[in-house]
Amino acid sequence: MTQQTNNGANLGFENKLWEMADKMRGHMDAGEYKHVVLGLIFLKYISDAFQAKYDELASRQETDYTDPEDRDEYSAGNIFWVPREARWDKLQAGAKQPTIGKLIDDAMVAIEKKNPTLKGVLPKDYSRPALDKHRLGELIDIIGNIGLGDEASRSKDILGRVYEYFQGELLFIDGRRMGTLVDRVHREITNDDLDLISGIYHEWRNTGGKYEDKPGWWKSATLDEIKSHAYVLTPGRYVGAEEVEDDGIPFEKKMSELSATLYQQFDKADQLEAVIRKNLEVLGYGK
Repeated sequence: MTQQTNNGANLGFENKLWEMADKMRGHMDAGEYKHVVLGLIFLKYISDAFQAKYDELASRQETDYTDPEDRDEYSAGNIFWVPREARWDKLQAGAKQPTIGKLIDDAMVAIEKKNPTLKGVLPKDYSRPALDKHRLGELIDIIGNIGLGDEASRSKDILGRVYEYFQGELLFIDGRRMGTLVDRVHREITNDDLDLISGIYHEWRNTGGKYEDKPGWWKSATLDEIKSHAYVLTPGRYVGAEEVEDDGIPFEKKMSELSATLYQQFDKADQLEAVIRKNLEVLGYGK
């Protein structure tokens, strides 16, 4: 007997994904073919999350005058903007076409252009000749039947289960201190920041690479760690605080110096208050 999730996918769908990837690995090693699947899984996830927000905004358009095509609505909710040509329904419609590899690559490029934090991160090699396009189309159909980014699927941790099956870990990069905040929502990321993010991702992705966690910045977290945080995917929960180099000054000495400075500021504040009170009395507003 097979159980059903709320989104209609069998609990054994991971086996179907692995079987499909296994059929596709004739021209790639085991460390590579799983990324064919994971790249599509991520694309489906952000497309589902986008579509859920889009539908919610569209449902309130008549009453709250919301605009489902307003990018700021998605930025405010930490949801990636997905251009029309990159949305999953477009890829699903072209799954049986021999050009499906190029359609996927073009979708990845379009998403990176609209979301600078993803620059250089998304795989864009699905059109390579060695990748069987018939199998790739079948894989699109399988993934298309799995809900990933909508609220119901997130509550069931469908994405986490797929990643656990293929990867076992997720990479979290906290970019809050990168770039420059230009307003309450938007942050400008430099090319150097994007190169750093891309480099860290590729080091983490490649088996035998030089990847190492950096407290306060990035961390490769296991599914057990993510479960301990109730599956909340906020990077700050995982990367922790940046390590501060010990300057060799004893804590007691630091506290003594800080306390002395603070008391000096208290004294200056008292003196300033006395001057203000005196001036108010001269003006006839004394207490």
